[in-house]
Amino acid sequence: MRLLSLEGAGADPFLSEADGAIFRLLSDDISTMSGDLNSVARAINAGRRPNIGDVARLVMDAQAAVITVAAELAAMLKCQAARRRGE
Repeated sequence: MRLLSLEGAGADPFLSEADGAIFRLLSDDISTMSGDLNSVARAINAGRRPNIGDVARLVMDAQAAVITVAAELAAMLKCQAARRRGE
């Protein structure tokens, strides 16, 4: 899938260089959030109470990341549709 999206694998790639750069940045941010959320889960599983402010920040960051990914995908689909129509 990665080859098809970035390099085309014999077909036109459906991610431009700019799209790929945006998704790499988002991937880095999501990886960081994943590690932070795992730390919170480990703390809870160990019987510790994580700082509620930290948890709220993580949830807000995760929501922002999901909204950004959805917006980028919608923009990408719109551009691809226009490209297919020859606009």
